[in-house]
Amino acid sequence: MADTKISELIEDTQPTSDDLIVTVNNPGGTPVNRKVTISNLNLILDHNSLKNYEAEEHFTQEGITKVGTVTEGNVDAVVTNASDSSKGKVELATISETNTGTDATRAVTPDGLSGSNLGTKALQITVFDYTKEVVKGDGCGYITIPSSYNGMNLVAVHARVITAGTTDTTNIQIYNLSKALDMLSTVITIDSGETGSDTAATPAVINTVNDSVASWDILRIDVDAVSTTKPKGLIVTMEFRLP
Repeated sequence: MADTKISELIEDTQPTSDDLIVTVNNPGGTPVNRKVTISNLNLILDHNSLKNYEAEEHFTQEGITKVGTVTEGNVDAVVTNASDSSKGKVELATISETNTGTDATRAVTPDGLSGSNLGTKALQITVFDYTKEVVKGDGCGYITIPSSYNGMNLVAVHARVITAGTTDTTNIQIYNLSKALDMLSTVITIDSGETGSDTAATPAVINTVNDSVASWDILRIDVDAVSTTKPKGLIVTMEFRLP
């Protein structure tokens, strides 16, 4: 048996953990034959594999950290500006910048767009014809909310008469008939001798609890008071925007 070559030994196709393997210790110096169990050999191999994995993981994380530091410390050196023909870094536009509408380098977000003038929708109704006197009463005009306005809030109101009234104010309320509530906590007023509510001494105030609208809501225009000398013609404008 001592003279048999290893290659001539019978193959062990089902080795167990306690089987022995011959090793040569210190082959570059004074070689000595040793034995090792398969179990211990596997432990050594597993240990070395774990060390190699940890070394590779550390190298990768170190590389990410360095790249991240460069990116955060000097973005301009790493990423160029985006354009309409190439990718890159870009600043997000504020609502006021979106309203200006002249910036060609910033990106508009959906939230910024919905909160801007571009995300604002208007409805306008002629309550009284331009030559007719305005009279007091509920239900002087009605308007239906389109489905594209669903979920929006009333954000601005304005009233206009064609011929100014005199003595006392003309007051207008917007009533959501579908929800049975007033949308204004302070009504729209047109002062004596004026034709628009934008010059009113007491500006209209929207009730932020009652300002939302849904698809096909019916809004009613109520005239709560009229100047002594009645104005003629009445146009009411309402602006809506997503919250």
